[in-house]
Amino acid sequence: MKKITKKVVALAFLPLSALLFFSCDGVIFDSIRDEVELEDAQISGDVNSIVRFKDDIFVQNGNIWKKSATLESAHGWEKTGKPSADADYTYVNKLAADSTYLYAQMTLLDEDHDEGEIVTKGTRLFYSEDGNSWNGPIEFENSKGETISQFTSSYAILFCTNAVQSEHRKAYFRIRDSTDESYAVYELNGESATKLETKSSDESSGFDHSTTPVYNSKSCAYFGGKTYFSTGYAMATDETAEEEATTLYYSSSGSVFYSTDGENFTEVATGASSILSLACTKNYLYLGTSSGIEHSPFETDSDGKPTRVPKAQTDDFDTNADSTLSSYYEVRAVLVLSSDSVEKDSTIYGSASFSGSTSSTSATQDNVGLWAYYASRGSWNRE
Repeated sequence: MKKITKKVVALAFLPLSALLFFSCDGVIFDSIRDEVELEDAQISGDVNSIVRFKDDIFVQNGNIWKKSATLESAHGWEKTGKPSADADYTYVNKLAADSTYLYAQMTLLDEDHDEGEIVTKGTRLFYSEDGNSWNGPIEFENSKGETISQFTSSYAILFCTNAVQSEHRKAYFRIRDSTDESYAVYELNGESATKLETKSSDESSGFDHSTTPVYNSKSCAYFGGKTYFSTGYAMATDETAEEEATTLYYSSSGSVFYSTDGENFTEVATGASSILSLACTKNYLYLGTSSGIEHSPFETDSDGKPTRVPKAQTDDFDTNADSTLSSYYEVRAVLVLSSDSVEKDSTIYGSASFSGSTSSTSATQDNVGLWAYYASRGSWNRE
């Protein structure tokens, strides 16, 4: 990877004595050993969603792919059907799921035949009972009682609880009503959508979390029988297939807030870049950030067992995580299949994206897409 390559190139300009020093010290060569041969990618391009739906994991990269959640080995993704719409090009840019339906947010693109540019027409929302055949677009009622189904892309946000237990999965869609420029959050249920009480910008100044969404809610999680909403990019819990969640987490810039009762939250400044996604293993809280993947260790109790309280630090990885999902990339989505497994025994998915031009960064388009860590492999690689 680029981070390691720079170190290797630098060695060529060092005297032999310095090389021997580094070799003995192990700093450089420990990092080199973390490097693995990269596999061909099945899921390339920007991945903004890694969601659980029924017994499968679904991701999007313009198209939609699925894989059995029980398949804890590399690749094996199946391309499914995606919604159709009246546009020159259609692009699935976000997924969400509840206990019954999978939802796809579709960006509609048309070609300007005079200028040859690709322009955005807006976004629509579709739903599916099997993740392959689609219905919609879903219609919403605006403040004038009019039915609308197409929205400005930058103001429409699809998000979900993404809970391990299917009955705790709920999906939401935030839109802006162009008639009065107000925001509303809807709970989705297939073709229907229920408008929730939504606090305005005046009512929600400085707001971070609540069971009532606000005009700029971006994420949610199911905890203690309720859905909590956050203005941060990420929320997560430590729920497992057999046990209810004991701790709720949400992100705010580079900090994590956690609570065991849903009312009292404690801030932990991790020192990470802006946190875009969160997930739990048994011994680490995973942070997908604007500058790569990080993990914060949990505090331990008197018996040395990890609690669910993250430390105010991020640790180095024992794997090649920080040389694959490196600081050159944004990690917009991360998913741990089972939060009751320690990190080295887990199956973990993460996405790599970047903003701007490759010529201005050390990122490469070949590495943009879905990555995974499997206990059987012991390293991260392309999916």
